[in-house]
Amino acid sequence: MKSMNILLVVFFAITSSNAFAINKRYFRDITPKQLLNEINFGYNLGNTMESKDKSLFNTPEYDVTAETRWGNVKTHEGIFTTLMDNKFNIFRIPTTWSGHFDEAPDYKIHDVWMKRVREIVDYAYNNGAYVILNTQHETWMDTYYHNYENAKNITEKLWTQIAEEFKDYDEHLIFESFNEPRMGGSPVEWKGGNEEGRDVVNKLNNDFVKIVRKTGGNNSKQGDDKVIADIHAYLPYDFALNPGPGFNTYFTEEGQEVLDLCLERIKERFFDNNEPVILGEFGCQHRNNLEERIRWTEYYVRQATALGIRQLWWDNGIIKREGERLGLLDQIIDDEIDENENIEKVDSQFED
Repeated sequence: MKSMNILLVVFFAITSSNAFAINKRYFRDITPKQLLNEINFGYNLGNTMESKDKSLFNTPEYDVTAETRWGNVKTHEGIFTTLMDNKFNIFRIPTTWSGHFDEAPDYKIHDVWMKRVREIVDYAYNNGAYVILNTQHETWMDTYYHNYENAKNITEKLWTQIAEEFKDYDEHLIFESFNEPRMGGSPVEWKGGNEEGRDVVNKLNNDFVKIVRKTGGNNSKQGDDKVIADIHAYLPYDFALNPGPGFNTYFTEEGQEVLDLCLERIKERFFDNNEPVILGEFGCQHRNNLEERIRWTEYYVRQATALGIRQLWWDNGIIKREGERLGLLDQIIDDEIDENENIEKVDSQFED
């Protein structure tokens, strides 16, 4: 269950003379609240750059084919421009780096993989959108005390390289430390963790902030006011995400109460304490219940937006295939897909 996992999102950017083909924009020293006020709706490019196949780790083939190994198309700019035409203006690029970097001590990220990550970031960034880039599904990230030093070392090596790669980008590029960090394989993995796990997460988040700031430039100017909490909430669970027995195809009054309670707790914990927060993942599965899903989406978006909480839909690309059918947008347009119909469906679920 992916709910109420609180991450650290930090946004950094540097302007420099690196001559790369990006749109140079003035770096605005704005607060997270000012940044969030510019966001409409958000979208996760799921099951794409975080696709994982351990059998192919660290092979030349994997750097090229990992992006499509979970069944989605090779990412193209049209995915982002279509969504931007429909009011989306922030895109999260979940990215797994495991299998794409060399062994210790340097943990050098493969050039081919870094280049492809940058290309995809640029599809959205160069069109004026906000972009969130993270580490996701990492094999080295279990939050146990005995793994802390190892995770800290790899975090330092990877994020130093990532921060250096994107140091010319302005405040539209946001770095997210980790996705849903947890104690893998433990009884509390999906139950909120325990004191040990939370302590390790907090330490690693603090390490992450220092690591990126240490890269210099405008990163060194980023203070503690440049952080945003990130929450994932697929609620009510039995309607939105539950893949097994007990799932519900209707957005019931009881389910609405569960969602209301979650959003109110987010407000009390963060907004009432003057701390910025974003819903980095939300969504609900296709269960041949389109009208209920539209009703749920309209309610969720309306209630969250009224509280000042911006949201990013988790789209894993699965609309008709087997699996968690959280797909929102057909990523490829061909003779069998009506692009205009697809756009209308997107727009109908995210009306103001």
